[in-house]
Amino acid sequence: MDTNEEKILRSKLIKLALLQYNKRFEKDKVGHDSFDDAGFVWYIYNEICKIDLFEESQEKILVKRILNTSYGELTLYKKNSAFKNLNLLKTGDILFFDESLLKSNEKWHCGIYLKNNEFIHCSTLKKKVTISNFEQSPKWEKRLVAKRDILSNQ
Repeated sequence: MDTNEEKILRSKLIKLALLQYNKRFEKDKVGHDSFDDAGFVWYIYNEICKIDLFEESQEKILVKRILNTSYGELTLYKKNSAFKNLNLLKTGDILFFDESLLKSNEKWHCGIYLKNNEFIHCSTLKKKVTISNFEQSPKWEKRLVAKRDILSNQ
C-alpha cells in the first residue's frame, strides 16, 4: 500500500470512529447503534478495511482476538511502565490496555488512536463511545500494553 492510500484509509477510519461518538455501550455488541470496546474496534475496521479482526482466533475474550490477529504489526509495551513513547503512535492504531492493574481479575480494553495523545473507545464506565487523553488521564499510559498498526502492512 502506498503512503497516500494509507493516509486516506487512516482518515476514513477516524471519520467513521468519530461518527460513533456518544453511541451507547452494550456488552457483546458490534454496531450500528451500540458497541462494546472490541465490537467498536471490529466495526470500524470491518467497515473501512473489510477485514474481520475476530476471525482468526477462538479466544473467548474479543479484545485478545484483535490483539492476537495476524493483521498488521504488533508493538508490545512494558507492563506498568508509565513512560512509553507515544510519539510513535499513528492515527488509526489499535491500542490495548490491561485493566487488571486496577483489579485482581484480568480485564482487557481497546480503542483507536486519533492524534495529539487522544484515543476513541467504548467506555464501560461512561457507558458510551468517548474520547480520552493520555495527558489528562495518565492512568491510560500506564495501562497501555500494546498497539497494532493494521495499515502499514496491508
